[in-house]
Amino acid sequence: MAAISNYLEEKWLNTMRGSSYTAPANVYVALFTTQPTDAVAGTEPAGSSYNRQPVTFTTPVQDNDKCTIKNSTEIVFAAATESWGTISWVGLFDAAAGGNMLWQGAVNTAKTVDIDDQVRFQINELVITLE
Repeated sequence: MAAISNYLEEKWLNTMRGSSYTAPANVYVALFTTQPTDAVAGTEPAGSSYNRQPVTFTTPVQDNDKCTIKNSTEIVFAAATESWGTISWVGLFDAAAGGNMLWQGAVNTAKTVDIDDQVRFQINELVITLE
């Protein structure tokens, strides 16, 4: 994943000013058919079978001045009951619907999701790195 959202940047930096930030109890993966920015989420698939999926991350690991976390369990979206379009980006949110975008970035390989297709992220496939 590529970029921290403006929302989370402000929350983290405000901790340096003594403002507390309560981490979300759960983090959810969203799929996007349009490119997000740090300020605005991309377009999520429309349809009754699409829902953001919860994600659990590994403990952060430091390596060569980079800190990385990865998904510790497989992330599986429901089978599409209609076309979701081409998924080229993902985002992390603090809510299953609505909420605040925390992170966003491009997927390694875009996937066109048609009826009965499923999107999956294998363990350690969703990688978040801070430098």
